[in-house]
Amino acid sequence: LLPPPGHSRLLAGKEGSRLLDGSADTCPEEAFAGLDALRELPARRRIAVLGDITGLSAQSRSIHRELGHRAGLVADMVIVVGDAAAQAGAEALSQQKADVHHFKIRREASKWLADYVHADDLVFITGSSSMKMENITARLLAEPVKDAHHLARPIKF
Repeated sequence: LLPPPGHSRLLAGKEGSRLLDGSADTCPEEAFAGLDALRELPARRRIAVLGDITGLSAQSRSIHRELGHRAGLVADMVIVVGDAAAQAGAEALSQQKADVHHFKIRREASKWLADYVHADDLVFITGSSSMKMENITARLLAEPVKDAHHLARPIKF
């Protein structure tokens, strides 16, 4: 079965990387499942790109911290985007395994990642729809125009 766009769909990334696109409006359970897949799939380097997950109210802090904890155990690099995701980054950093980078806006993160990913990297991208993380996925696609229909929402190139 092929998952719907943005729900942990595996896509061809630039420079021979692979993208695990979870950029549709994610919930914590889906983000945790994506990290499980990141751990299980073969890769030279594992990169977790975590955007804010909104609508969590009082549980936001604890869920973002748990997300960061798990990402820090699984990924070689954790990229966090947004204010709430900064808590995930702090927790990932405490695991002392992953290299952690925080970006306030996704444009900065996608620009940095576009120069960083290489062959055999596996990049998991997730966050709420308000974060528009599909823009990061689009920038990292091997053939963005051809594969745009795989994205959770339309992108203008």
